[in-house]
Amino acid sequence: MTGTFKVSSVLFFLSAALFSAELQITENADAIILQSGGAEYVLDKKQTIRLKSFSLDGKKLWLENEEVALRVRDQYKWWTTSSIPWKENAGPVEIRIEKSPESITVKAVSEGKNIRLTRIRTIRKGNPALESTVRLETRGPIVAEWGYLSLFSMKDDTRTWFRLNPVEENGLLQYKVRIFEESPFYDRKLKKRKKVSRELSMWNSFALIGQYDKTINAGIVFSLLPDAGIDSLLMGGGTENTFIAMRCGGIGPGKEKWVSRSAHFSITPFHGAIRQNAEKILSDEYMEKLKKADVIPYKQDTGRLLVKSEEADIWFDHAGTWIFRNEKAPRAKESAIFLKTAKNANVLFQAAVRAGGKTLPKVSLEISDLVAVNGEKIEAGKFSWHPLEFVRNEADILSGPTLEGEVGDILGKTAPIDCAAGKTQPFLIRFRVPSDASSGLYDGQIRVLSDGKKRAEIPLRLKVWNFALPEKTAITAILNPWAFRTPMAYRNNPAMAEEARKDVYRQVADARGTWYCRKGPEVEWDKDGNLVKMDTRAFDTELQEVLRQSKAPRVFNSFARFGVGGVPQKKSFWGTKEEIGTDVWKKRVASFAKAFHAYLKEKNLLDTIVLDVFDEPSDEWLEYLRENLTVFRENAPGVKLTAPMHYTPRLDGLLDIWMILLYPEATACSPELLRHFQSMNAELMVYNPGFYENISSYSGMRGLYWWMWRSGAGGMLQWCVTLWPQFDNASGWNAFNNATWMVPQPDGLRSTMRMEMSRAGGEDCEMFVLLEKSRDALRKTGHAAAAAEAEALLAEVGQLSSSWGNLFSPIQNGEKMEVLRNRIGDFLDRHFSERGK
Repeated sequence: MTGTFKVSSVLFFLSAALFSAELQITENADAIILQSGGAEYVLDKKQTIRLKSFSLDGKKLWLENEEVALRVRDQYKWWTTSSIPWKENAGPVEIRIEKSPESITVKAVSEGKNIRLTRIRTIRKGNPALESTVRLETRGPIVAEWGYLSLFSMKDDTRTWFRLNPVEENGLLQYKVRIFEESPFYDRKLKKRKKVSRELSMWNSFALIGQYDKTINAGIVFSLLPDAGIDSLLMGGGTENTFIAMRCGGIGPGKEKWVSRSAHFSITPFHGAIRQNAEKILSDEYMEKLKKADVIPYKQDTGRLLVKSEEADIWFDHAGTWIFRNEKAPRAKESAIFLKTAKNANVLFQAAVRAGGKTLPKVSLEISDLVAVNGEKIEAGKFSWHPLEFVRNEADILSGPTLEGEVGDILGKTAPIDCAAGKTQPFLIRFRVPSDASSGLYDGQIRVLSDGKKRAEIPLRLKVWNFALPEKTAITAILNPWAFRTPMAYRNNPAMAEEARKDVYRQVADARGTWYCRKGPEVEWDKDGNLVKMDTRAFDTELQEVLRQSKAPRVFNSFARFGVGGVPQKKSFWGTKEEIGTDVWKKRVASFAKAFHAYLKEKNLLDTIVLDVFDEPSDEWLEYLRENLTVFRENAPGVKLTAPMHYTPRLDGLLDIWMILLYPEATACSPELLRHFQSMNAELMVYNPGFYENISSYSGMRGLYWWMWRSGAGGMLQWCVTLWPQFDNASGWNAFNNATWMVPQPDGLRSTMRMEMSRAGGEDCEMFVLLEKSRDALRKTGHAAAAAEAEALLAEVGQLSSSWGNLFSPIQNGEKMEVLRNRIGDFLDRHFSERGK
């Protein structure tokens, strides 16, 4: 059972007039006690002023013994402040207290060999809230996949949970507090964990989370302090116990330098109704700060009205924003659509038709040739348009602050569609400008038809910049289509099944993506493990087909895996599970590696082929993997190897490309880890990025590529884009269709906005690479001012994609992305026009 209420405009901090308790601080040998607004906080002096317990109006609340926890690989799974390895790396505590008539601040620092922990607590006069900053710094070999900078564990019981949720309602994006009378993490008996698409229920990446205990009529609100910066986010969930925590991304290895992660948050206890008290935190001013920090999804006012009539309103908007079914036409007007693009690039934008008092039947679009002054044309046949089909999410359990409501996701068939009275129908329009097109201005028209009759004609002007995107992609996007699944969707139509099997590859290639090859050489070993035959014909055929279709610079192949799903297969390319570790097994690995290396070297493919050697190896099989990779590497030093997995130092020097897991946790994908890889001549990619649910923001999907560019990641692996559980009941990991980027329909496969935004993000990165090259060339040729301008634009890309510190953050402001992309394009246009390549 859930309930919702609207957030009203009230003050962020509770008014001092509501509380009578004075601002006080007392101290004894073990603790510092802060009091204000009826709240009392007990800070443990020996544990760097961790929050030991707190109460409100004399009633002790249930959260106590705050912890810091790091998920550290290859040493202990978890380091906490009470664990042996933490104590070995930490140091003594120093405490400083600052007082004023209006506030008291306590700061504690513990610095040791490789860990420095700082906590700052502030309480203000008449206010029960405790403002907190926790800063963790590490150096040396410590590497954590993620961490909790403030962690409160508790036994789950009948307490009520609540959180901030974005909701689409009546065409507007609103923010509501959703209240969960039943546990969102456990069943009614509080014994079995709830799951979403086979994943344990977890609340990731929230700005506000709280609990309420009706037996004592008291609650606790945890909320971010966005003014201090966003480096960590609130999380709720449960393992053996439930917890509320401030989660940070990966950290380390810092080696000789300190590296840090921080959390800035407030704890506010209250009596009375959840609704009344949460509203006092979520003021309009506070919500604007969350938007500015890109913590919550929001909709920009970027649409431009083109036609207004009783029959229909028509407007256009950029592709990175939602257009809701109940959305009304924007007030801002334009007389034409004006777009910019590079050569060998795609143009994406949206048009929206909102019918008046009557249904507008059979609405379609017609796009003319675009014609330049010199008569050159971009032909209408290069355009495609699709009505967006809506998907709805009403789930009470969401992994993150994705939208609750209805958004357009599936690209519908290019065919007339009825626009219902008083409803809005968005259309996605895309076209590609050829690499040999002339630069300059092109003009044409978009006609909106209903029942085949012209209802509106809208001028369309395109500026083609004087540069082309490269044929090969700058970022490798492995969008794995499981082609063997396509017959499941078309069991009764073999011809359509075969067409769909081909179409999955066409759509991935069209999105500038690639996929895993599966076929390896056919081999034979003798009884001792010596290779006696290696037939590469099937391997070569599949390789050439990928090279023909895909624009990716490399080809990834998984035929030689030592394990799948965390463990070795019963029977793999190398032999049976029972043969693992035998002399015959080792000889097979060595003899094949040597022959395969020689073959790739002869064909000049050592820089092209990458072998995936294990799918998410579990800890117990890491030593097995290390031993096999050591043998392989000794015999094939030039063959590139990768594995989608968590980082572990045990495989340092054995993998050429680390595919670091991004989902569902924010794992170790830190700047310092990238530097560590680079010191070993290894590369970074990421695996299974989050925020590709069909209810995530379009700009967030596109923004993954901006984040990868900023983070130095050369690409990403999405494990599957064709997971269709409705046909085989094998749902796998697919919460909100984040593994379903193509949708089978009766007339064929349909793309989604996730596929479209993936292409757009990849092309953005190709512009960033051109900008980097231009900056370097300008520096070498003495054009310091222009080089500085290029550097400033690159810095803006980094700033826009780094609002959550080290965590992968979805960029919520699609307008800023579009504006910055156009500024970069204008700069490159000037650079190439004035100076050529």
